[in-house]
Parts: sequence; structure tokens; C-alpha cells
Amino acid sequence: MNGTRTRPAAPARPRPAAVTTAAAICGLSMLGLGLWAFLDPPSFSGFIDFAPYNQHLIHDAGAFQVGIGAAVLAALWWSDALTVALTGFAVASGLHTLSHAIDRSLGGHDSDVPSLGLLTVVALIALYLHREEAMKVLLAGASGALGIPITRQLLAHGHQVLGLTRDPAGARRLEALGVTPVVADALDRDRLLRAVDGDWADAVIHELTALRKPPTRHRGMAMTDRLRIEGTANLLAAADALGAKRFLTQSIIFGYGYRDHGPEPLTEDAPFGRPAGDRNDPHLAARLSTERQAFSAPEGIALRYGLLYGGDAARTRALLARRGLPVARGGLLGWIHHEDAAAATVAALEQGRPGEAYNLVDDLPATWQEVFTAMARAFGAPRPRRLPRWLFRLAVPYVASFAVDTSMRVANAKAKAELGWRPAFPTYRHGIAAMAGG
Repeated sequence: MNGTRTRPAAPARPRPAAVTTAAAICGLSMLGLGLWAFLDPPSFSGFIDFAPYNQHLIHDAGAFQVGIGAAVLAALWWSDALTVALTGFAVASGLHTLSHAIDRSLGGHDSDVPSLGLLTVVALIALYLHREEAMKVLLAGASGALGIPITRQLLAHGHQVLGLTRDPAGARRLEALGVTPVVADALDRDRLLRAVDGDWADAVIHELTALRKPPTRHRGMAMTDRLRIEGTANLLAAADALGAKRFLTQSIIFGYGYRDHGPEPLTEDAPFGRPAGDRNDPHLAARLSTERQAFSAPEGIALRYGLLYGGDAARTRALLARRGLPVARGGLLGWIHHEDAAAATVAALEQGRPGEAYNLVDDLPATWQEVFTAMARAFGAPRPRRLPRWLFRLAVPYVASFAVDTSMRVANAKAKAELGWRPAFPTYRHGIAAMAGG
């Protein structure tokens, strides 16, 4: 968990059946031809009809063909590139070593077998250590807007994923990604525990929300608040049943409070979850609850995300096209692209310190009005309706509590220093350009 890994440039995508079939044919063909060449060089030489006959050269060619075939077939099982590469190398190097041992009487050097064998052992040790780093993770909310990119990046890092979803359609989507779906409602403790009974995991990541559409009013946050309180408790029980010590929970920067925080950047040491005597208090209490519960786990970590954007481009584009996403003058807020949030989540899983919270935002705070006006322009949509602040509060009171009435500059230095993470989209401008280009 403490080693540094290179973040993937792009997340893995679901593999079409035609690609799987083609890869399987290629892998099996290379494997078959390689084994033929390695086990019966005279027959293979007669088939390819190249002179002069060289037994050792054909042995070596067969060894490398088998290695290529093994790598292609391994890629159908693992999405982790390093695992695939090391598997192919170890197979090819092992047979190459055997080839030199078999053909020692034909030439070569006394050092060939031990040196090639040592390379094989090094590859196998590296493969073992790399696979030991991999974890089995129960991801709650795996089929959501943030859950899907987290799932893809977990798989790209070699982790095994159990995807918790209460939606059978979501389960099918997860299966297409190479995930083992767990169908249960996190608010139904008994059903959840039955669903994970007999299984195991190293970690649980809580990314559950009930925000399929933007919550414009405070009552729209009620189910998400329940998931952060009751859902967290139930997921901790599931973690205990699975034997998982590491527990990550989704939190948000608005736990610092819905108000003007002034010009100083907010670090993770700032007061969090303090009630203000207004309608946001239940939301603050829910965020404080999920963090405190997470910290009760042996290796609990809280992820304080900024406002997420990017992964829901189609929905946002449609809202902007019909001018259904109004703006108003407001304060600075922290933002983060879904893909950057996913990368930071995987980094926290692998390298985060237990008992710590991490602010996950990009490098440039921006207002609600700035971001969605820029987004509309990039999409070629009409300029968003600009409402007076009083009317915005009346129309969308919950959104107004942060888009109009909150101003905060949020520091991300801790996440960068401890997680080895940097946002691929350092500002909303970069993220919007990627959305429009995609």
C-alpha cells in the first residue's frame, strides 16, 4: 500500500465480445505454434520450409511465441498491464532457459542457463510481489457516476472488485467491466450481510449516494444523508464480515460549512461538520457521521471531494441545451473531474494514512456561474439563465446554499504530498475542454 504506482493515462473500457474472441484466437494460435516449435522442431521446420535447419533457433522462437500467447491470454483475465507483461516474460524466459539447457551440446556458453534462469526468477518474484500488492475491494456504489471510473481504475491497478449495487441493470453493467456484482441495498443490513456472507475483501469503499438527479431542495438530500449515516454503519458491518480492515468513505468539502470562509485555503484541520442552526445541519451531521464511523475502522479514511463534474457530460449537456441549469453570482468553490476523483480514490486506497481525511479538489477554485457558463460555451449551448440571487434561492434553495451563499478556497496539498496524486485536469477549463472534445 505504501509503494508509488504510476497512474493510468486512461481508464479501461468495457471489452466488446468481438475483441475478446479475436484476442483469444490470436493468443491460442501463438501458444499452439510456439508449443509445436518448442516440442517438435523438425516437424515445425518442415512445415515452415526455411533452410538451413537450426534446432536451437526454433526452440527459442517457440519459447518466445509461447510467451506472447501467454501474455495475450493473460490480458483477457487481468487488465493490469504489469501483471500481463510479467506473465508473458516469465513464461518466455523460463522456456528460453530450458531451450539453452536442452541445446547446450549444440553451442552457447556455460553462463547462459544460470543467467537466463536468474532473469526468470526475478520476473516471477516481481510478479508475486506485484500481485501481493493487489487488493480485493468491495466498492459500494460501483455503478454510479463516480463508481464506474473508480471501478475502471481499480481494475487497471490490478485490484479485484466486488461491485455493490441494488440495481440488476447496474449489475449487468459491472459484469461487462469484469467486476463481480453484489446485488443488495446498503440500507437493508440483513440482506447486505447475506449478500457478502462467505466472501472476503481487503477493503471497502463507500461511494453511495441517491443523487440520480441534482437535489435542488433540501429534501432531495434526505436519502443520501441516510446512506451516510445508516449506510456507513451497515457497510462497516459488511467490512467486518468480509475481514476488510481498510475503509474509505465519500465525504465532501461542504462539510466545512455553507458560508463565506474568507481568502485562506481550507486544510483538513479546519473545523468540519459543525452545525450552523439552519437547514443544512442534517447534511453536515451526515457527513460528520460517515467520517467518524469510517475512522472507527482499523484503517479508516475520509475523502472530501469537491464538486464533481465531467463524468455526467451527457446529462449536463442536455440540461444546458434547454437552459435548465441556471446560474447566479456566488463565491468560489472547489471542483474535481470525475476521473481525477477516481484516481485520487485509488491513490488513497493504496497509500492513504489510516485516520486521515483528504481534500480532493483541482488547483483552481471557481464560481458556479464561471464553470457552467464556460461549459455551455464549450458545448455550443445557449448561455445559462442568470438569476438574481434572491430568485435563485427561491427556485433551488439547496443548490443556492453553496452556489450562492458559500465561498471557499480548499487546499489539496496534503493529497498531493501523501497520495502521490496530481489532477490530470488541474482546472475546470482543462476538464471542460476534455468533455467537449469527447
